[in-house]
Amino acid sequence: MIARSYAFAFTWALPLLQAGGLPPTEKLDIKTTFKPSSCPITSQQGDQLAMLYVGTLASNGVRFDATEDPRNAFKFKLGAGEVIKGWDQGLLEMCVGEKRRLNIPSALGYAEFGNDLGLSFKSNHLNQVRTLTDAEKMLQHQPRLKSLLTPI
Repeated sequence: MIARSYAFAFTWALPLLQAGGLPPTEKLDIKTTFKPSSCPITSQQGDQLAMLYVGTLASNGVRFDATEDPRNAFKFKLGAGEVIKGWDQGLLEMCVGEKRRLNIPSALGYAEFGNDLGLSFKSNHLNQVRTLTDAEKMLQHQPRLKSLLTPI
């Protein structure tokens, strides 16, 4: 299958260390850091995404979570409440290969999940993300997307 031969849906995130940290925000801050010249499809509610990411606390840059190996990508359905609200909102309408930085307020992040890691999730956290979209949608657009797929 083509879907097995290619990394068809992933999000890439790099650690973001902020000297002195960022001030808290009450709303999700989405910054596009790269947008491809061609954008035939975008991620939508209900798309099955697989992602690589690194999460850091905005206040001090401490890395609290990561999935960096494409063979162990984190998979979820966008908009289904399977991930934090900041991701469900912040990963919508991304182009294939687009990169974003998400500054996620605690209300849309992990504050409700407690403090199992010994970190304060009452502060904002950051994710830098790069996404493709779901396999079914990509296969429907296969002729236009073939050059955008990356062999595993």
